[in-house]
Amino acid sequence: MIRSDVLRPTEIQRGDTVDVSTFDELTLENHHEDAATFEYQISDVPILTQAQKVDVSNAVVVHEVQRPVTVVEIQRAVRAQIQNELLKVHVDNETLSVTPSVTLYTYAAIDEGVFELDGTTQNIEGSEGRKALFLQVPDDNTEPVMVQGFMVINPGGHLPLNTNQAITVKGKDGETVRVGEMR
Repeated sequence: MIRSDVLRPTEIQRGDTVDVSTFDELTLENHHEDAATFEYQISDVPILTQAQKVDVSNAVVVHEVQRPVTVVEIQRAVRAQIQNELLKVHVDNETLSVTPSVTLYTYAAIDEGVFELDGTTQNIEGSEGRKALFLQVPDDNTEPVMVQGFMVINPGGHLPLNTNQAITVKGKDGETVRVGEMR
């Protein structure tokens, strides 16, 4: 069964050919117990299916694979190009390999980890290397802390913020906020 954003669910059979270049989303489902094999090719020629005509105009972008897909055989060379000036990529069929990338982050206090409040609106500076900012109000504070003028953190509470920009905090004079970041 094949389904997409512009194609109603359609049963496909052995030998059917479908041009998927105009689809933003594409779902292939195997409702049978036997394994199914899907072959693909890159082509600029309109292709006819048994049920309807499909034309070619856009590229296919795969953003989610719900079940693993394995390429068993590449019959012809496939040229790949990434439209990004920062990445220079060349792919040969003979040298293509995939290795998982593990991204590790460091969690650390900013300065001494304690930000002194003075009763006014204060800034916690931004940082280009920061992935996230963590604010925690100590249990012994007597009043909540206002973040960015609208978020409230009660004593004993915390707030993770996915930002590397400067933020504002306001709290009772003499109380504190614990501040840390993920880099």
